[in-house]
Amino acid sequence: MSSMDLCGGRPARPRRASAPTVIKGLDSDDDESQEEAAFEAKASDDESEESDESEEEDEESDHSVAEDEDEAPAKKRPAKKSPAKAPAKKSKKDAEPPAPLTDEEKGTVAKPTEGLAPPMLGAFSGEYAYALGQVCAVKCQATNRWVRGHVIMHHRGGVTSLYSVEKVRVLFEKAQNEHKAHYQDAPVTSEDEADRHLARLDLPTREVRKWTSGTPCMRATDLGHAAASTGGELDKARGFGASKALAVSSEPARYAGRGDAGARLQKAERRAASCLAAKKHGEADVLACLEELGDAWPTQDRPNVTPDGKPVRGMCLGAVFVLGGVGMAVSNVADSHPALTKLVTAWIRASLPESFPFSSIQINYNYMARKHVDGNNIGPSYIRAIGDHAGGQLWTADKFLVEQDENTGETVVKGGGGEAVLDCKNSWQLFNGNAEHYTKPYKGTKAGDAGTRISFIVFSHQAYNKLSTRVATRLRALGFTAASDDGVDLEYFAKYRIDKKEFGADENVKYFRYQRQRAIDLPPPSSSNAVTIECYGLTMARGGGWMAHCDAKGEATVHELTPNMTGFHVLELAVDAKGGPRLVSKHVDRNRFNVYQKTDAETARFCAFVKKLKPNSVVMVCITDTAVAAKRPPPPKLYDAFRDLGAPAHMEKIGYRFPFAFLGVKGGAPGSAVVLMDKTKFLLRIDATLSRTSDGEVTLKGVKTEKTDITTKVILAAPKKTQNVVSHGDE
Repeated sequence: MSSMDLCGGRPARPRRASAPTVIKGLDSDDDESQEEAAFEAKASDDESEESDESEEEDEESDHSVAEDEDEAPAKKRPAKKSPAKAPAKKSKKDAEPPAPLTDEEKGTVAKPTEGLAPPMLGAFSGEYAYALGQVCAVKCQATNRWVRGHVIMHHRGGVTSLYSVEKVRVLFEKAQNEHKAHYQDAPVTSEDEADRHLARLDLPTREVRKWTSGTPCMRATDLGHAAASTGGELDKARGFGASKALAVSSEPARYAGRGDAGARLQKAERRAASCLAAKKHGEADVLACLEELGDAWPTQDRPNVTPDGKPVRGMCLGAVFVLGGVGMAVSNVADSHPALTKLVTAWIRASLPESFPFSSIQINYNYMARKHVDGNNIGPSYIRAIGDHAGGQLWTADKFLVEQDENTGETVVKGGGGEAVLDCKNSWQLFNGNAEHYTKPYKGTKAGDAGTRISFIVFSHQAYNKLSTRVATRLRALGFTAASDDGVDLEYFAKYRIDKKEFGADENVKYFRYQRQRAIDLPPPSSSNAVTIECYGLTMARGGGWMAHCDAKGEATVHELTPNMTGFHVLELAVDAKGGPRLVSKHVDRNRFNVYQKTDAETARFCAFVKKLKPNSVVMVCITDTAVAAKRPPPPKLYDAFRDLGAPAHMEKIGYRFPFAFLGVKGGAPGSAVVLMDKTKFLLRIDATLSRTSDGEVTLKGVKTEKTDITTKVILAAPKKTQNVVSHGDE
């Protein structure tokens, strides 16, 4: 398109009536939302910096090698250069007559508007007019110039606006303001408001480049990342995570390590082959093969595990994430020593106390791992230590408990068991790799002997079902039982409530359609002394939630919370004898307790907050992303603070990316508070009435809780026709 085209008017659209009036949220935080997004863009430039968002947790690994390019963009395309001049504004007198939307504008199967119905006649939908990938000119606030770009993100309102899109984020073709400004947020709540900030251009839609975590890239780089979509399909035969370099490799694997380890591993390989030929695969056989290594084991850099920061002796067999743009692969040790790997996996399958699916085995030789949380481990793991030693038990911060789900009656395995020491010598012990754990000291059984301790940690990599077909096939041939390319989770993990995958574009369309209907059917409370908390976590549309409280007259105050912000949003209420609940303090959005980002400092701040509360103060807690980090679990005193608010004595540990809601009273009896938590794709809601006795004691009455499985109720459910949903253009 020429520069003359850019300066012309936007494609003509029919005039639309203004949207219905709805209650506006009372906690609008537009400036903070902009700051949060800027912070996120900065954090994505350097993963060593901590972020307010939780996506980097999935990508950190103890079992990764080569240079870290984990956040490398998935695609790069040749750069296109286009002038970015201000679009000419037509006067109303010279404006072209309204024209219906063309098929091109409505979108096709390959367009980002797929699944969105055209707006009703006379209605305007910012979500539809400025769909993801739409090319447009936007007014850059930093330079006061019109700049060309494309839409990469939608910012939605909350329950009071029926979750309509209020702003769109436009990524510039070129960075502005001396390369400091890369994008601009523009309001689209009405057509007139959108016209003051945006001009839709008649150009092919551009792809929204995303990091491997799923977050849109927000760095402008001459459109090398955002050329017009080609519509090319992925070669399904290669499955998930396929690397071109791996797919074309046909040479037999060779051990890539240094020193004497290679020669020693070959001796172990030959002995393992003899054991397999004799159909022997017991613990003694495995130990005999590993003793061939002597002290010349392969070494690993595991800074979060190493006692002194130096490399440690050990190796990982099976699925690993290889840095440097390679992705998921079979570990070099396993691929180059198939007999040794098959011997170990055969022994493990035969000796485990249950049919436990695993994709990886970490083997450690003679070192005590310091306190840490495993990276890229899906969670449930088995450990066993062999060799001549005494001690060396595993300390864990939170032991698994087996219980019946109160809603479904199904067996679930969850945290909450508290600290425990597991004796893993010659015995398989189940533990949670996502909870803190470390190795207790050990020694030899003979005087002056340091002993030999070889430990095996059997687990599944979080990407076990997103492997390339070649990698999955190779792992299964080596004896690993959790290796696939179909993206489907194994049923075994359902009892652990593991589900970290984020909704895709089509799933989010269904979810927000449900949310709009829900906002009508289940609005904020309107009865005397009522309180409500509703929230959902990161994996559903990047998270969100709100809290509301009514006074004695039933007049509601609704606190709309900024989505995609880690940690706890907290409200403090006092219940007056006549006026009912009133807000005393709020710690939300930028003032929230972000125990995810600054775990120790923010935990201490939250504990100090609870300690200073007056008796009978009401505390409401809500999340809009994830409350805690996967590898930085909060200390026990966080749960002590919740127990001061009436939490149960054995409160389950808060899970990474689990939705979490809490309603309690300072000084309440143990178990009197309402604690809700469930799998990542659950929507949570607490409704209650605050009651105050004559002596000032506050209690919770009429408590109702809701845990809605969005995958079952919304994503997999047959579509329904609704009669009373207000149209915003995407029903």
